[in-house]
Amino acid sequence: MNLDSSQGHGRPRTPARTRASAARVLIVWDWMPDYRVAFFERLRHVLDANGVALTVAYGDRRAQLAGGHASDLSWGVFTPVTSFAVGGLALEWQSCLRLAAAQDLVVVEQAARLILNHALQARRLLAPSRMAFWGHGANLQHTSANHAAEVWKRMTVRHVDWWFAYTDATASLVASHGYPAARITVLNNAFDTDPLHEAAVLPGAAASARAEFGISPSAHVAAYCGGLHREKRIDVVLEAARQLRERVADFHLLILGTGPLEEMVRRTAHSCPWIHYIGPVMSEERGRYLAAASVLMIPAAVGLVALDSFATETPLVAIAGADHGPEISYLEPDVNGVVVAARAGLDGYVRAVERVLLDSSWHAALQAGCERSRTKYSLDDMVTRFAEGTLACLQTARYPVTLVRRR
Repeated sequence: MNLDSSQGHGRPRTPARTRASAARVLIVWDWMPDYRVAFFERLRHVLDANGVALTVAYGDRRAQLAGGHASDLSWGVFTPVTSFAVGGLALEWQSCLRLAAAQDLVVVEQAARLILNHALQARRLLAPSRMAFWGHGANLQHTSANHAAEVWKRMTVRHVDWWFAYTDATASLVASHGYPAARITVLNNAFDTDPLHEAAVLPGAAASARAEFGISPSAHVAAYCGGLHREKRIDVVLEAARQLRERVADFHLLILGTGPLEEMVRRTAHSCPWIHYIGPVMSEERGRYLAAASVLMIPAAVGLVALDSFATETPLVAIAGADHGPEISYLEPDVNGVVVAARAGLDGYVRAVERVLLDSSWHAALQAGCERSRTKYSLDDMVTRFAEGTLACLQTARYPVTLVRRR
């Protein structure tokens, strides 16, 4: 397998397909996040070098709902998403069934709301084409989990030919439902953090970000980076910040992101001049602001922000078991970040952040761990893993359809 976009990671390479037997692969996503564009560009290049034609179909629905940073893929196929509700269950229809019919492999997000998935799994009973899931294996944000959707995920987890798991933890979850580990590719979900890192280490980056808000070079600064949603426990961030300000006189908090709780954050920042609401920022600017902070306060729902922490060497402090995404497994407690036991409560969280702020040797040790992790979780490695899994799926016998649960 020709993987010229990556240094590789020691696993056996899958033989390249010849042009005469070129396969067609479709990946379907209901929107195009800006951080996924580089992934699809590099994946297309690698697969093309191995005789596989990649098509990406994407819509815009989730960007509309979540206020995400949506982008376009110049060679992708835009397929509108229609949303509606049935019995309280939110459903989506993405118009690309005809496009999917022309493919050798269709990769979809494992989500009960996507009607296309149901149609593809039904077609798989009759058609020779392959289908793969890309996902978590379950809704890891338990507060927003829908019981019927989770039952559907457990029932259908084995009814695909391949699994692209976000992390090792996802792979273990999928395998626990009886799906063979040999058909699971662990992606180590990532995005291109190079621009973020380069912006953070640029001489004067941290100083300029601090000067923007009148923060002295010696002040102790924390940051929050992510969506302003209830699941992210913004209330914990703000209350912890108030207590930290009482304990550390020159404490400041930078808040990056947007979402439904933005107005609450704005009001709090207005009444607390040491809280600075910046709003949503893209890669390079995000790197500059995070470079100005010594610690990231992300108590709950940690996801790809773990890579922001590694790229900018800003250690992250989280709370154990707080509805995190699979990327929480990237955090090695007391090595590249801090995970506070839930029983420690708010006081324990505040003390953990305070230690990172004030203990310079502890902070330096965590920064060293972040730097090591930055090189481990890279976009090129994710592309390599996805390409290997794709070729392995195309060259492996289809996984048998089972209509009853195995014991």
